Amino acid sequence: QQQQQQPRKIYKDVAAWLDGIGLGQYAQAFADHAYDDFDVIAELDKDDLTEIGISLAGHRKKILVSARKLKERHDEL
Repeated sequence: QQQQQQPRKIYKDVAAWLDGIGLGQYAQAFADHAYDDFDVIAELDKDDLTEIGISLAGHRKKILVSARKLKERHDEL
């Protein structure tokens, strides 16, 4: 059985990733708190995101899900 491959999106930096998931308004918050490494971002939790000013639960969830997917793709390479 072949598993259908999802297209892999590669982002050059955190700001591009946030833009890609429709949450580019948080790029400065990530930069201000030195979250510029995807391996670190993949380990963030909802409390970390709240601390940097991401108050909307839906936005936090979207960031966390996307970060986990990035980590899984990275681990596959």
